[in-house]
Amino acid sequence: MTRLIQKIISALFRDKQDEGHFSKYLIKNSVQLFSLHCASLGLGFLSNYVLIRVVGINDYGLYVYIFNLLYLLANFCLAGTDSLLIKEISVYDDAAKYEELKGVIFFGITVAFFGSLIVSFASEMIITFTSFKTDLRNFNWIILSVFSLLMLSAIGIGQASLQALRKIILSHLAEKIVRPVLFTILVLGIFHVQKKAGITDLIRINLAAIAVTLLVTFIFFKKSISPKLKGVKPKFDVTGWSYSTIGFFLLGGVYILNSRVDIFLLGIFKGNGEVGTYNIVLKISETISFGIGIVNFVLAPFIAKLFANNETTQLQLLITRAARIVIFFSLPLVIAIFFLRGNILNFFRADFFNSRTALLILCCGQLVNILFGSVGTLLMMTGNQKFSIYALAVGTSFNIVFNIVLTPKYGIVGTAIATTGSLIIWNLLMYLFVRKRIGIYPTAFKIV
Repeated sequence: MTRLIQKIISALFRDKQDEGHFSKYLIKNSVQLFSLHCASLGLGFLSNYVLIRVVGINDYGLYVYIFNLLYLLANFCLAGTDSLLIKEISVYDDAAKYEELKGVIFFGITVAFFGSLIVSFASEMIITFTSFKTDLRNFNWIILSVFSLLMLSAIGIGQASLQALRKIILSHLAEKIVRPVLFTILVLGIFHVQKKAGITDLIRINLAAIAVTLLVTFIFFKKSISPKLKGVKPKFDVTGWSYSTIGFFLLGGVYILNSRVDIFLLGIFKGNGEVGTYNIVLKISETISFGIGIVNFVLAPFIAKLFANNETTQLQLLITRAARIVIFFSLPLVIAIFFLRGNILNFFRADFFNSRTALLILCCGQLVNILFGSVGTLLMMTGNQKFSIYALAVGTSFNIVFNIVLTPKYGIVGTAIATTGSLIIWNLLMYLFVRKRIGIYPTAFKIV
């Protein structure tokens, strides 16, 4: 099935001047990563179904809250070093600068290690003043957070390094497949033996699954990179890497703010009912940009490599092909949601508060998002991440203002307008920065 999809895409977007390694790599890995994500999504549904049946809705909700919080904190522990590794390793590997390559990996590991300790102790201080700590029962938060964040950060370093080395499937195989399969098997095993399971069992099982994920990721990492670094003395550019890391970290922070501010303000102005409905509508609309997320993941190391080598023509061809593949993935979803929006919302029991109108507005924003192409990834992987920060900061400011003005009067429709307006402004500014700073046309048409 995967090969059939690859052949269809190759036939639809064949370009005689672009029949080289880059194009084949893009199509092959995009399709394979799409298949991996679909398999992971299915395993996720199965895992959640098993958990609800085994431990009940209350312990399941607490488990989801704990580990969602830990995964969020892990992003702060990495402090942007994952993006730094994707950008720098691909360049150093292509230029055979193995001293710098080893140095940047050590730099990323060091930042992640100390970041995990700092974030763990900071979160302990915050949680002390909440009732959440008592829900952990037999677990000490500081011990749980230290071990979890150290492992999750190390996994992030390994995944980023494998992605930079173009080992796209290996970079996520353990996290997307191994961990949920092992977790589900262990939960069923514990339940079979004890005839019951609770939040303490879930925490222990997930820690074990994360540890195995780290081990598998490390094995992939060692096999992919160790031969190149054997006997090599690391060389460091701490100042340059720190500057880049700060930019990536700020970009991630502003992105998180922008992606959460709409729900936060809607909750303040309208309450939980509209928040729940809007969250479902938002998630449905975000499936449209699923394709561009996959393609950007595959593209990132090659963008850094081609730009560093001044291969502008090849970069333009690759970006154009990528934009066309994104449209191939996303346009059918836009059409399906447009014609079936009522049925989809009824399935999720979310056909309230003018949700159909809100869904159409959000889908328009996501359509604009995919039509602009990989503007954010282009800026990040070419050392222009500060312009992404500028664009996102402006978009976030508009998002906040539009929400304050529109949400009290129009509810989720006003929130959808604010979110869509912010998305369009953000993409438009990044597009202008890409054209001015990089000289690339990021759309599917090469001329826009």
